[in-house]
Formats: sequence, C-alpha cells, structure tokens
Amino acid sequence: PSALVRLAREISLHDGVIEQVQWSPAEKVLRLAVVCGDLQNSYSLVEIVYGGALLGEQRLDALRRAASDRDVELLYDEVDVQPDGLLTHRILFHPRDEVTIDFETISVSVSPRSDKRVDLGGAFVVKGAFDDR
Repeated sequence: PSALVRLAREISLHDGVIEQVQWSPAEKVLRLAVVCGDLQNSYSLVEIVYGGALLGEQRLDALRRAASDRDVELLYDEVDVQPDGLLTHRILFHPRDEVTIDFETISVSVSPRSDKRVDLGGAFVVKGAFDDR
C-alpha cells in the first residue's frame, strides 16, 4: 500500500515520542500518534492508523509502557509484507521494549507541529472498554 511505502521511505520516526495510543479491540483498530522531528527539519505529528491489527497482551503492555513514559523515544522502525500478505511494523524504543504490530490496512497522516512537546493526558486509551456498562 502507498501509505506503507510512505512510512518506509519518507517518514522518519527516529527520536519520536508517542503522544497517544488508541486501541479499539472490537474493531481491531490501533491509532498511534507520534511527535517527530528536530530544529533542523521542523516538527510534525505523525498519525498511523492500523486496521485489522493483531495485538496480544505483551505487545499492548509494551505500547502502554512506551506511551506512558515521556522519556521513551522511537529508536528505529521497519515495515514488511509477509508472504501471506499480512503487513508488519516493527518499532524499537529507547531505552527498552520492541513492539511488532501486525495489521491488514494502514493510513498515515502528517501535520506540522511548532515543537516536540506532547499532550500529557490520555497516553494510552482503550476505546470501548466500558461500553457494556
């Protein structure tokens, strides 16, 4: 998909900080918002939406830790297409954790930011968690 190619070739998540992770388990949709950039290249908010996301508890826990600790930065990421057509995004965080996100569809949007500050509220949100009450 063109969004996957764009993420692989045009967008650098290096040194990015997670602003928010939204997980909708019923829909299998994961939204990852990352603030990236530096003084030389400007700052931006990269929003990645993974459709048909496959995440187990260990992967969700690693994303929760990364989103909740504002000292954690994205060190490296890579994307891949599996032989069965499943898409994969691997993200290595500094100083700890690595997450693999398997998914079926992806969309990516980039918007300018004035600096690298992130919103401190709601770093990890599970949507629909209380809908049955």
